[in-house]
Parts: sequence; structure tokens; C-alpha cells
Amino acid sequence: MRRLHRQFGHPTPATLKKGRASPELIEAARWVRCQACEDSANPPRDHPVGSHFNSMLGFDVLEMRDHVGGKYSVMSMVDIATGFHMCEVVKEGGGQPASEACAKALMTKWIAWAGWPRACIMDRGLHNRGAVARVLSSHGCKIEFAPLETPAAIGKVERHGGILKAMVRKVIADTETAGLADFEVLLQERTSTKNNMQRTNGYSASQWVLGKQPRMPGSVTDMSESADMGVRLTLM
Repeated sequence: MRRLHRQFGHPTPATLKKGRASPELIEAARWVRCQACEDSANPPRDHPVGSHFNSMLGFDVLEMRDHVGGKYSVMSMVDIATGFHMCEVVKEGGGQPASEACAKALMTKWIAWAGWPRACIMDRGLHNRGAVARVLSSHGCKIEFAPLETPAAIGKVERHGGILKAMVRKVIADTETAGLADFEVLLQERTSTKNNMQRTNGYSASQWVLGKQPRMPGSVTDMSESADMGVRLTLM
């Protein structure tokens, strides 16, 4: 079998299956060990997943609309390990934003409180070059660009962005939000709701990052409000 494997050009079981070989040959090929095939095989690609918060940050630019059709380019930043999500409007009118605007959003919305990530992953858009690449590389952040042949490398970032866009779209349809000021308030409220509601291993993204669930005034699930009410009733 090893001699036939070499004579036929080192076929794999998948190649034999496509060539309609007999099931016996396909099964035999699964058990043939070839040193040349093992040495020339491509190494498995590591998934860009960090083990803790801020070890890998992914970001993308989304385009959203308000109730009257106004377009906004939104920078979406997602921590790969916890799924914690932050957003910022980087351009009014839609289209590709400037790299300087994206770098400013990254600094003020993420790095100012979370610090510098160990690595960042993004697509190959021009808005991710220039100022963004310079500020990250100057602070020791490893930059990974999603390969053109595997755009799913930032699939988690795009998936979280899609969920946020769906949430924003529904609330805009319900509240008829229009204008930059109102859209920015709505965007931050939906991002906060998403961080508090989604669950990873039983905990929300806010709990993984902050160590507690943020206070939600007026919510029946807010423990601080319930505890205060219990104290007041006891005193009465």
C-alpha cells in the first residue's frame, strides 16, 4: 500500500473518494503513514482567541441608518475572549471613515479605560491602516489582518456587529429616532443592553469584564434597588 501510495502521487482519502475509488482503497489510504505527506502538510492555523479579557481585540466598521435614512459609520470593537462590545460613530453620512477618526474612537472608547490589548485583528480596509496601525504598533500591539481567502477570521466581530445592528434597527423603527445626537444615545444604550443580556458560560459580558452586573435603575432584576426597597420596608 505504501508503494502504491507513492506511485499514484501521494493521494489522500478525499482525492480517492473524488476519483470514485473502491471503499476498500479509501479505507486503506486512511491507515497509510507517509513521512513525506506529514512533513509537507500545512500547519494548522491558530484561532485568534485570547484566554482573558483584552488579550485579543477585534474591530470592524458598520453602516447604520436612522428613521429618516441618515447614514452613520460606526466603529464596532469586540473583545474576542469575553464578547464585550463597544461602539462609536466615526463618520456621519456613511462610507469609509478616515483612519484618524477610527484611531481616536479606539483611544477614547476602549484604550482609555481598558488599556492596550496584546493583539488586534481586523479586515484589510484602508480605515484600519495609517493612524490605526501606527498607534497600535507603537504601543507593542500585534496586528493581524484577516486573510482575503478566509474572511471568517473576524467572524465573531461581524456576528456581534450583526446582532447589534438588528437591535438598533428594531428600536429605531419603534422610536423613530433621527439625527446624530439621538442616534448616538440609542447606540450606546443598545450596546449596554447587549453587554448585560448576552451570556457566556452563564455570565454576561459585563460580568466577565467588570466583575458585577451594572446597575439598572427601574429594573425589577436590579439587586441594589430590591435591597434598598427591602430596607425601607423593614424600617417602616
